[in-house]
Amino acid sequence: PRTYPGTDKVKELFDSLAPLEAARALGKLGGDKLAALGLKKPSATLTLRSDTEEQVVQIGDAAYGSGDLYVLAPNGEVYLLASTTLSTIRYGATALLDKEAVGVARERVSRVTVAAGAQGRELVQRHAAEADKRFVADPAEPDTKLELASNWLDRFWRLRVIDLSDATPAGDPALEIELFGEQESLGVVKLWPPDERVALATSTRFRQPFTVAKASAETLLKDLEPLLKEGR
Repeated sequence: PRTYPGTDKVKELFDSLAPLEAARALGKLGGDKLAALGLKKPSATLTLRSDTEEQVVQIGDAAYGSGDLYVLAPNGEVYLLASTTLSTIRYGATALLDKEAVGVARERVSRVTVAAGAQGRELVQRHAAEADKRFVADPAEPDTKLELASNWLDRFWRLRVIDLSDATPAGDPALEIELFGEQESLGVVKLWPPDERVALATSTRFRQPFTVAKASAETLLKDLEPLLKEGR
């Protein structure tokens, strides 16, 4: 299993699963009837875990006409479950995965540190809560917009995860960015040089390394040296 942060749709899904309410209760059925409903050899299962227990619901065939699903609960009872309850999982699971590599809202960030090997600099984000006024500056000249840095951070925030990876990044990262609020660190993103297709990265919000598009990584890395020198 791979663990992703969830989108807002995950909360909606959890609200529909706890409690899991059926459209109809059909009681306990014999083996032949279970087979007729697709519950002798279920096509899928739904596993619900809490801190103290785990329950597995067997999912069978769809009812003719309505498309509602026959399910077998852990207590041996058969229920008819509205098709909409599980439709997000069955047909749109990718919409549940939050693939934002950064995962920190821009308005929460007051400053950023950018490091590339032994080089690095600090940047401050001005008017962070107002998207139309927001810009990036050097702490020594906080009222002077750094055009390259502002555009570069825009691209950084658009960084998206392609997939989680079991690979371990080799060597030091080519880029390390730490985001800060008024007082505390909000997260760290590290990026390694790309290969022929993708680049490996890590982020505080993901439990394991992930891949990003080669083009996205190259765009950030090629402007890294000018970014470190801008306005100095």
